[in-house]
Order: sequence, then C-alpha cells, then structure tokens
Amino acid sequence: MGLLVASLARSSANGQYVVVAAPWADLSQTINVIAAADGGLLEIGGLSNIVIAASTRADFPASVRAAGAWLVFPSPRLAGCFSAQAEGAGQ
Repeated sequence: MGLLVASLARSSANGQYVVVAAPWADLSQTINVIAAADGGLLEIGGLSNIVIAASTRADFPASVRAAGAWLVFPSPRLAGCFSAQAEGAGQ
C-alpha cells in the first residue's frame, strides 16, 4: 500500500502520466481524450482505456480529466526508449 501511495504521490517532473479513460473506451477514444488536452501517446497498456501519455503542460492532469479521463496520475516509471527488460538487465 505504501508503494502505491508513493508512486501516485511522486512528482510529475518527467511529464509522463498514466491516463485511465472510461472502461468502455476503445483506444481511439482514449487517444482523443489525450489529444484534446494537448498530450501525446507514449505507450499502450493491456487495456484500450489505460495508456501512458506525455505532456509538457503543467495543467495536463486537469485538462485531460476535463476532456473525459477518469483518472490521471504520474507514471511510476519512464516510458519510451526503456523497457522492463532493459531496466532490469543490469541486475
């Protein structure tokens, strides 16, 4: 529980966010919500309504919620050029 709270409370300094749209949203609807808030898609999750998005706007979380997202919180890890396999390769 403490790790979850720490992950959700961390700074959004990297500009990457987990965006959760309505459970019935398909991928194009989820992407449209992000685009309406001037964000960009970084990674697609296992479900069409959960993605990692990026934005340099300080008000992105509020904007994407206003555009229809149900939840928005800082991404617990950097997305993009890194993968889970690459992150754990040095261990």
